[in-house]
Amino acid sequence: MGFKKEKKAPTFKCQKCGSENPTDAKFCLSCGAALQEQKKVQSKVAEATQITDDFKDKGGFWAKIIPGYHGYKKKEIRRESDRLLRDHLVKQLTNVKHDLTAIEEDAASSAPEILKSLEDMLTNLDTFLRKIQHANYGFGEMFGTDKVKEPELDKLIEFDRSVVETVMSLQKAIKELSSNLGEDADDKVKQIRGFIKDSISYYSQREDFIQGWTPDE
Repeated sequence: MGFKKEKKAPTFKCQKCGSENPTDAKFCLSCGAALQEQKKVQSKVAEATQITDDFKDKGGFWAKIIPGYHGYKKKEIRRESDRLLRDHLVKQLTNVKHDLTAIEEDAASSAPEILKSLEDMLTNLDTFLRKIQHANYGFGEMFGTDKVKEPELDKLIEFDRSVVETVMSLQKAIKELSSNLGEDADDKVKQIRGFIKDSISYYSQREDFIQGWTPDE
């Protein structure tokens, strides 16, 4: 009868001396170096690496959704990528606006009680559309410099993807609404309107994020 091999307890390697330490150790048992800061650095590196790997894996997403979009790793194409993203979002939201206008026309006869809610939602959608359409390309000098940390560029790519997916979700919700203006239509309109408001707030973080970039030394 064989014996099961005992699993080795996980350890954390000190980046200063290379010694293995218990994962809950605050200081290296060999050289006394503080391990908490080392763990924070490793965590940030792992996060940035994962984002980069995810982008590589999701390359098909960008090729399908926004042909020509290549992210922001190269300074020379950042503004072009930003323009492609903006143009795509504006186009998709304009289509959503057309769909919503058609729903409003149908509701005039089939569900007049939700017309006011639809008008309010259309106003919110216009706000979202204008916010994207009229934002400055590149958001200032930091977008055109070499001194931007790579993890921040990776996170911006991921942020862009989430914005694109948000608009895709909005398109789906409007399509579903157009096919069912039943008794619960007013609740659905209010939910979608809340979603648009949240989307506006979320997109606003993009400019703040870029303007808050810390130059790479």
